[in-house]
Amino acid sequence: MSIEEKIKAGVNLYAVIKNIEQLVILDPEIKELVKNWNISIEFRVKNGPVASVRFKDGSCDVKRGKFDKTNVVLFFMSEAHLNKMFDGNANPIPLKGFTKLGFLDKEFSKVTDKLEYYLKPTPELLEDSNYLKINTIFTLTTAVNALPVIMEFDPKAKLTGSHLTKGSLFINVENGPNAFINTDTNYIEVTEGNSETATCEMIIKDISIANKFFSGGVDIFSALAKQDIKIVGQTYLLDNIGLILDRIPIYVN
Repeated sequence: MSIEEKIKAGVNLYAVIKNIEQLVILDPEIKELVKNWNISIEFRVKNGPVASVRFKDGSCDVKRGKFDKTNVVLFFMSEAHLNKMFDGNANPIPLKGFTKLGFLDKEFSKVTDKLEYYLKPTPELLEDSNYLKINTIFTLTTAVNALPVIMEFDPKAKLTGSHLTKGSLFINVENGPNAFINTDTNYIEVTEGNSETATCEMIIKDISIANKFFSGGVDIFSALAKQDIKIVGQTYLLDNIGLILDRIPIYVN
């Protein structure tokens, strides 16, 4: 199995579907759809990554590995098989929950379709302020949760990871989303935190600037010159994280 397929599978399971946690909160249609769901779905790749999605009481939790109780298990013969499903070109092999296949096809697919809608913007869609906000949140969530996967398998990112030091980065969009990352040598963890505990903080002026920056439409140096982005603390930590972030477009469509 190629490194690219392995990384794509990890990003799909550990970063992309992580956005469903916020989707059920931010999108009124999906919020209404899932409000009475009580089901957990496990995505399992043979000799590869495992992730689970659980809906309960109107909320959603996505985690690496398994929940104690699983209603549906979707199996994939390889990372490539999983990636083809995410591209709409393959189907999983159900190992458990055969009676839920109708639910997956008719109901859960509405969730994944809406997730794809927010993750694949057009200039016209981004003119809507609510869409812009949600796309920015999902782009940031995908990026930071992809970091550990890419650092583990991508040769260039792995080299950068070996130079990471103990610290923490807080990415803060004013009046918008934020993310907190702990680092150490060959270690990145996305967790909870704030500017008071971070050794480095990136402050982004607003949602619009953040969206352009996360999508590569704003150069970091020009943004710093205009004070659209400010960096406080240990800038070398952000430099190394940035080198790994630069690898993400290779694996995320």
